[in-house]
Amino acid sequence: MRRLLGLVLGLVFAAFFGCATVPSSCGCFSGDLGDQPATRKWARAVLRDILDKRYCTDLDERRSAFEFLRIDGLGDERFGVRLVASIAYNEASGFRRDLDIVSIQEALILLTTVGDEEALKLNERRIRSEPSLEAVVFGNLAQMLAWQYTQDVEEILSESQFSPRTFEQARSGLAYLSDSPETDSDVCEVAARIKRVFPGCVDSSAKAECLNLPESLERLKSRFSCVW
Repeated sequence: MRRLLGLVLGLVFAAFFGCATVPSSCGCFSGDLGDQPATRKWARAVLRDILDKRYCTDLDERRSAFEFLRIDGLGDERFGVRLVASIAYNEASGFRRDLDIVSIQEALILLTTVGDEEALKLNERRIRSEPSLEAVVFGNLAQMLAWQYTQDVEEILSESQFSPRTFEQARSGLAYLSDSPETDSDVCEVAARIKRVFPGCVDSSAKAECLNLPESLERLKSRFSCVW
């Protein structure tokens, strides 16, 4: 309840103070945010903004709307969240692309978390897309124990040009492969390349920002006797 109250207060703040940062044609999605139905109405308006690609809402507002739906339940917004997971993202770099990608990520994570019947299909559509989206998809597929995509994940990582920008893709993909019962020893080559690109994430003493990458490397080394 405290978490939900904090989220509602955050939405109130966004509604009252965020309007000055968006085009005047956007209007505000405020209403009376003190009660649950109005907050749901606000979340519905955020979904509409995403689908219409008006870009009137920022990253925090979009994340807050999805978080509200996770806590309060999808309800009638289930179809809208599925549509968000299916939108085409802006190809040109910039804030519109960032807003599109984050919205898709949040929608896929939400649908996976609540066990939506369309979650697997919608994640599958993004398995070969953009590195930050692929990172989310890999994690979602692992959560659903969808190991039938093991070869796809390994091929994607084999083809990826790893860099600091694609760390999440590498980390999430390798975590999927380290858990998958379908993974074979060919993964050692991929793991070795990831290890070379991110040398600070080799063992359990690695920095906190390495997250679970050291554990994935160790697990694969143990399973397949990988030689680095």
